[in-house]
This record gives sequence, structure tokens and C-alpha cells, in this order.
Amino acid sequence: MYNKIIISVILFLGVNILSAAKILFVVIPDTLPDSSHVFITGNQVELAEWRPDQIRLTSDSLNRWTGIFEFESGTRLEFKFTRGSWMTEAVDQNGMEYANFAHLVRDDTTIIINIPGWRDLQRGTVRISQERFDHKIGQIELIDEWKFHSGDDSSWSA
Repeated sequence: MYNKIIISVILFLGVNILSAAKILFVVIPDTLPDSSHVFITGNQVELAEWRPDQIRLTSDSLNRWTGIFEFESGTRLEFKFTRGSWMTEAVDQNGMEYANFAHLVRDDTTIIINIPGWRDLQRGTVRISQERFDHKIGQIELIDEWKFHSGDDSSWSA
């Protein structure tokens, strides 16, 4: 009986090990202020559960920032990149925050993300729109230049 328990535990542990997958994140920023760092955050404990300043990626000589994490197969990842705060969140070429990046873990995978800019480095007027609201999952911070302007269509928010 004792031997059966040991074999069962070994089989159980073996199944768990086999179902884990390594995810390599590679972030390539177009620009990055001196002495800045790139962080990842997301919906899993391993990604700091949306705390933007907890998991700093490692840089290399080619200005790529990388991190490798292990997740169970079948885990749905949602994640974003910052320079340590939501004020420094990654944005697209139009200055729009990305919707959460998503990935369903199956096998070992490399995810490469190009980052054209950062929220705090954007110039000009930032407009509140349905798209921006959707990307921020309904939580827009009204800070700095983040204000309603004449001409903003707020009918979508009612």
C-alpha cells in the first residue's frame, strides 16, 4: 500500500510538471528614457496581479527586455507593460493605451511585443473616447491633460 501511494504521488507530480509551459516575453521599445526599466504586469500571481512596478524585465545589449515565466497549460494570460507605473504605460503609435494583451498558454512560447511609446511621453491633447475607455476597461484616470474637451462625444458613457 505504501508503494502505491508513493507511485501515485510521483505520477501526480509528473503530470503537473508536464502540463507547465514556459512563456518568454520579449519587449522591444522604440524609445526608452535613460535609466528607465520595463515592467510586465497582468492577471496572474506570477505577473504581480496588475501591480505595475513589481516585475522588472531584464535588458540586453540590443535594447530588448525579457522575462521568462512558467504557467499551467490552459491558463489565460492578460498583461501589459509599463515603466513602473500606470502613468508610464505602453501606448501604440497613436498614443492610445493598448487593450490587455492576451495569450492562452498551451506550450513553451516566445511572445515578442514592439512598444512604440509610453503614456507619459505623449504630447498633445489626449481625448477621451469609447476606444480609450474600452482599452482601460472602464477606468480612465483624469490626470494632467486627461480632461473632457469641448467636442468630446460623451454620449457613449451614459
